[in-house]
Amino acid sequence: MTKSLMPFDSKQFTYIPHLFEGWQTLSSENNCKKIDLNSKVVIVVHVFYAERWFEIAHLLSGLNFFFDLMITTVEENRFLEPEFLKLFPSAHVYFMENKGRDIKPFLTLLESGKLDQYDYICKIHGKESRHQKRSPIEGTLWRRWLFYDLLGAPNTAVRIIETFKNNPSIGMIGSRRYRRRMPYSRFIRRQEKNTRVFSLTKRMNFPTKNLQLDFFFGTMFWVRRISLEPIKKLELSKEFLPESGLLNGALEHSVERVFSISVMKAGFCIHDVDAVDEANH
Repeated sequence: MTKSLMPFDSKQFTYIPHLFEGWQTLSSENNCKKIDLNSKVVIVVHVFYAERWFEIAHLLSGLNFFFDLMITTVEENRFLEPEFLKLFPSAHVYFMENKGRDIKPFLTLLESGKLDQYDYICKIHGKESRHQKRSPIEGTLWRRWLFYDLLGAPNTAVRIIETFKNNPSIGMIGSRRYRRRMPYSRFIRRQEKNTRVFSLTKRMNFPTKNLQLDFFFGTMFWVRRISLEPIKKLELSKEFLPESGLLNGALEHSVERVFSISVMKAGFCIHDVDAVDEANH
């Protein structure tokens, strides 16, 4: 069993039922007046595990602002399309081959120009971590924690968008709990595993000397669309192999770590939020 990422010894879950129970019902907010943020916002959702869609749908139904929705999924989930469109009739649904987990589908949309019209993007997926040597409940809590920080906490998404608008230097915002900073000294010790990270960084013409990684574990985040231009130009969606269950070293793991490199290459910085901590104070 690998080291737990969740603070099981804390009392944080006591005060936030969504971390225990998820989002089980459609929110009445769906019928309330929506806030116009005067920004073009899209939420990109990857659905691999069909059973996760309903939790995600219930989560999205509670959002009180206007957004576009893009859903990527695999051919095996084509039966879900009526469910997608029943709750979100304006959603754009894309069926893709099972490569690159949630990363390749997102890059495919990015590289095709389908995201070009947007100011801000929220990227989420139905994370399970079934392939990892962790307790099954840990993957569930991990997913719900990220959902809560990025979308599920009261008004958190609106505040994130306002943070972008009020701070033009910020290019990416994610969960503080799952923000990972890897100093060069640690990174270089694992250079063999991180060869692809170095390679991708060089391809974006970002300095690799004393490179320090700063990324969001789980690959869920909000991002200023323009800050993804450097990684968009690499056209990485063409380089993924069929799913093989690799825990480390696969291209998707490397890309997870260099989304933030793209942000920094574009001249922006990284920011984080902790809605769980705020809920306990």
